[in-house]
Amino acid sequence: MRRPGRRGVGAVAAPTPGIDHLVVAGAAGYLAVGAGWLLADRAGLEIAGFGAPFVQLTAIHFTFAGAVGTVLAWQAWQAWRAWRLGASAVSVVVPMLLAVQWAVGANLGTPALSIPVMAATHGAANAVGFCLLGVLGWRRAATGAADAEVR
Repeated sequence: MRRPGRRGVGAVAAPTPGIDHLVVAGAAGYLAVGAGWLLADRAGLEIAGFGAPFVQLTAIHFTFAGAVGTVLAWQAWQAWRAWRLGASAVSVVVPMLLAVQWAVGANLGTPALSIPVMAATHGAANAVGFCLLGVLGWRRAATGAADAEVR
Protein backbone atom coordinates (compact mmCIF):
# COMPACT_ATOMS: atom_id res chain seq x y z
CA MET A 1 0.00 0.00 0.00
CA ARG A 2 1.40 3.39 -0.94
CA ARG A 3 1.20 6.38 1.31
CA PRO A 4 -0.24 9.35 -0.57
CA GLY A 5 2.17 12.20 -1.22
CA ARG A 6 5.33 10.29 -0.26
CA ARG A 7 8.18 9.20 -2.47
CA GLY A 8 11.33 7.23 -1.91
CA VAL A 9 12.17 5.64 1.45
CA GLY A 10 9.07 4.95 3.50
CA ALA A 11 6.71 5.25 0.56
CA VAL A 12 5.42 1.71 1.10
CA ALA A 13 3.74 1.15 4.44
CA ALA A 14 4.28 -2.21 6.11
CA PRO A 15 1.06 -3.97 7.01
CA THR A 16 0.33 -3.88 10.72
CA PRO A 17 -1.50 -6.62 12.56
CA GLY A 18 -5.03 -5.71 13.50
CA ILE A 19 -6.40 -5.90 17.03
CA ASP A 20 -7.98 -9.26 16.17
CA HIS A 21 -4.51 -10.72 15.66
CA LEU A 22 -3.31 -9.29 18.95
CA VAL A 23 -6.30 -10.77 20.80
CA VAL A 24 -5.62 -14.20 19.31
CA ALA A 25 -1.93 -13.91 20.18
CA GLY A 26 -2.79 -12.93 23.75
CA ALA A 27 -5.19 -15.86 24.09
CA ALA A 28 -2.53 -18.22 22.71
CA GLY A 29 -0.10 -16.84 25.28
CA TYR A 30 -2.55 -17.63 28.09
CA LEU A 31 -2.98 -21.16 26.69
CA ALA A 32 0.79 -21.66 26.65
CA VAL A 33 1.14 -20.51 30.26
CA GLY A 34 -1.82 -22.69 31.29
CA ALA A 35 -0.21 -25.67 29.57
CA GLY A 36 2.99 -25.02 31.50
CA TRP A 37 1.13 -25.01 34.79
CA LEU A 38 -0.71 -28.19 33.80
CA LEU A 39 2.60 -29.90 33.03
CA ALA A 40 3.93 -28.73 36.40
CA ASP A 41 0.83 -30.16 38.09
CA ARG A 42 1.16 -33.51 36.31
CA ALA A 43 4.86 -33.64 37.21
CA GLY A 44 3.97 -33.02 40.87
CA LEU A 45 6.00 -29.81 41.05
CA GLU A 46 5.54 -27.08 43.61
CA ILE A 47 5.84 -23.56 42.26
CA ALA A 48 6.67 -20.74 44.67
CA GLY A 49 5.73 -23.06 47.53
CA PHE A 50 2.34 -23.89 46.07
CA GLY A 51 1.44 -27.48 45.25
CA ALA A 52 -1.82 -29.25 44.48
CA PRO A 53 -4.55 -28.05 44.15
CA PHE A 54 -3.22 -24.52 43.53
CA VAL A 55 -0.97 -25.47 40.60
CA GLN A 56 -3.86 -27.29 38.89
CA LEU A 57 -6.28 -24.43 39.59
CA THR A 58 -3.78 -21.97 38.13
CA ALA A 59 -3.63 -24.05 34.94
CA ILE A 60 -7.43 -24.00 34.74
CA HIS A 61 -7.52 -20.24 35.39
CA PHE A 62 -5.04 -19.43 32.63
CA THR A 63 -6.97 -21.63 30.21
CA PHE A 64 -10.48 -20.41 30.89
CA ALA A 65 -10.22 -16.99 32.52
CA GLY A 66 -7.18 -16.06 30.46
CA ALA A 67 -7.57 -17.57 27.00
CA VAL A 68 -11.35 -17.88 26.75
CA GLY A 69 -11.84 -14.65 28.69
CA THR A 70 -9.58 -12.67 26.36
CA VAL A 71 -11.43 -13.79 23.25
CA LEU A 72 -14.88 -13.46 24.82
CA ALA A 73 -14.15 -9.99 26.15
CA TRP A 74 -13.13 -8.90 22.65
CA GLN A 75 -16.21 -10.50 21.13
CA ALA A 76 -18.43 -8.88 23.75
CA TRP A 77 -16.88 -5.54 22.89
CA GLN A 78 -17.57 -6.18 19.20
CA ALA A 79 -21.17 -7.32 19.65
CA TRP A 80 -22.29 -5.85 22.96
CA ARG A 81 -25.95 -5.88 21.98
CA ALA A 82 -26.28 -9.65 22.12
CA TRP A 83 -27.89 -10.39 25.49
CA ARG A 84 -25.88 -13.55 26.04
CA LEU A 85 -22.64 -11.64 25.75
CA GLY A 86 -23.96 -8.96 28.06
CA ALA A 87 -25.05 -11.57 30.62
CA SER A 88 -21.65 -13.22 30.26
CA ALA A 89 -19.87 -9.94 30.95
CA VAL A 90 -22.02 -9.18 34.01
CA SER A 91 -21.83 -12.72 35.40
CA VAL A 92 -18.17 -12.35 36.43
CA VAL A 93 -19.01 -9.84 39.16
CA VAL A 94 -20.29 -12.25 41.85
CA PRO A 95 -17.58 -14.89 41.35
CA MET A 96 -14.92 -12.19 41.53
CA LEU A 97 -16.41 -10.85 44.75
CA LEU A 98 -16.18 -14.41 46.13
CA ALA A 99 -12.53 -14.57 45.03
CA VAL A 100 -11.77 -11.25 46.74
CA GLN A 101 -13.54 -12.46 49.90
CA TRP A 102 -11.43 -15.63 49.88
CA ALA A 103 -8.17 -13.72 49.29
CA VAL A 104 -8.92 -11.24 52.07
CA GLY A 105 -9.85 -14.06 54.43
CA ALA A 106 -6.77 -16.10 53.57
CA ASN A 107 -4.42 -13.14 54.05
CA LEU A 108 -6.02 -11.41 57.02
CA GLY A 109 -7.23 -14.45 58.91
CA THR A 110 -10.91 -13.52 58.65
CA PRO A 111 -13.56 -16.14 57.82
CA ALA A 112 -13.33 -17.26 54.20
CA LEU A 113 -14.81 -19.87 51.93
CA SER A 114 -12.87 -23.12 51.64
CA ILE A 115 -11.18 -24.18 48.41
CA PRO A 116 -13.83 -26.87 47.68
CA VAL A 117 -16.62 -24.32 48.17
CA MET A 118 -14.74 -21.78 46.03
CA ALA A 119 -14.29 -24.38 43.27
CA ALA A 120 -18.00 -25.17 43.38
CA THR A 121 -19.29 -21.59 43.50
CA HIS A 122 -16.67 -19.38 41.85
CA GLY A 123 -15.71 -22.06 39.32
CA ALA A 124 -19.24 -23.12 38.41
CA ALA A 125 -20.51 -19.54 38.14
CA ASN A 126 -17.64 -18.63 35.81
CA ALA A 127 -18.01 -21.83 33.77
CA VAL A 128 -21.75 -21.45 33.23
CA GLY A 129 -22.29 -17.71 33.48
CA PHE A 130 -19.16 -16.39 31.84
CA CYS A 131 -17.88 -19.15 29.56
CA LEU A 132 -21.08 -20.95 28.47
CA LEU A 133 -23.20 -17.83 27.97
CA GLY A 134 -20.24 -16.11 26.37
CA VAL A 135 -19.57 -18.90 23.90
CA LEU A 136 -23.28 -19.14 23.03
CA GLY A 137 -23.43 -15.37 22.52
CA TRP A 138 -20.21 -15.42 20.53
CA ARG A 139 -21.59 -18.16 18.30
CA ARG A 140 -24.82 -16.21 17.83
CA ALA A 141 -22.92 -13.04 16.96
CA ALA A 142 -20.60 -14.94 14.59
CA THR A 143 -23.47 -16.43 12.62
CA GLY A 144 -25.20 -13.07 12.38
CA ALA A 145 -28.50 -14.54 13.54
CA ALA A 146 -30.80 -12.18 15.38
CA ASP A 147 -32.12 -13.08 18.81
CA ALA A 148 -35.85 -13.78 18.92
CA GLU A 149 -37.68 -11.61 21.40
CA VAL A 150 -39.45 -13.43 24.20
CA ARG A 151 -42.93 -12.09 24.75
